[in-house]
Amino acid sequence: MFGRMLIRSQAPTATRKFKADPSAQPSSSDIDPDVVHRFAEQQRDAGGATTRLDDRTAAAAVMTSPFATFITYSVLDGWRLVVAHNWRHVEQARRVTAHPGFPR
Repeated sequence: MFGRMLIRSQAPTATRKFKADPSAQPSSSDIDPDVVHRFAEQQRDAGGATTRLDDRTAAAAVMTSPFATFITYSVLDGWRLVVAHNWRHVEQARRVTAHPGFPR
């Protein structure tokens, strides 16, 4: 139940905004110019990891949310949540860079 709800909440099409848990918030210092390259590299690494997963095993294995210990979901839903969350970041970056005031 929680897995599917969290996945939907993080989808790029979701309109509700969320404030990240303090333990998950990035630092507010200068942004490393290499951040986009590192994000893309993390996505490639994650893609490789997911191709090695056995769907049945991942669907049967249960994990606890790292942010709310009363929330549990399957490892497969955990990966789906990561994908949805990352797509949300991509869409957020697309909106920011399309803004007329964004530096060119």
